[in-house]
Amino acid sequence: AIVCVIMGYGFLFVIWYSFEKLIYSLLVLTHLLLLGTVAAFLFVSLSPQYNFFKTYFAPDVARLCAWTCAAVALLLWVLFSILCCQGREALAVTVDSVTATCE
Repeated sequence: AIVCVIMGYGFLFVIWYSFEKLIYSLLVLTHLLLLGTVAAFLFVSLSPQYNFFKTYFAPDVARLCAWTCAAVALLLWVLFSILCCQGREALAVTVDSVTATCE
C-alpha cells in the first residue's frame, strides 16, 4: 500500500512538472508528422522509382494516388491547425486546471 501511495505522488509530480510540456510537444509532433506525410507523398509523386503505388497501379495512376494522398494529408493538417487555433484557450485552461489539481 505504501508503494502505491509513493507511485501515486510520483505520478502527480510528473504530471505537475511536465504536463504542459507533454501536451505542447504532442501538438508539435502531430504537426510535424502531418507535414512530413505531405512531404513524403509529394516526394513519392515526383520520384517514380520511389513510388510504392506503382506495385499496384499503372505509373500515371500511381502518381495520381500519391498526389491524392498528399492532398488528403495537407487537408488534415489544415483542419488540425484550425482546430489548434480555435481551441488554444481551452487547451490553456485544461493545462492550468490539471497543473492546479496536482498542486
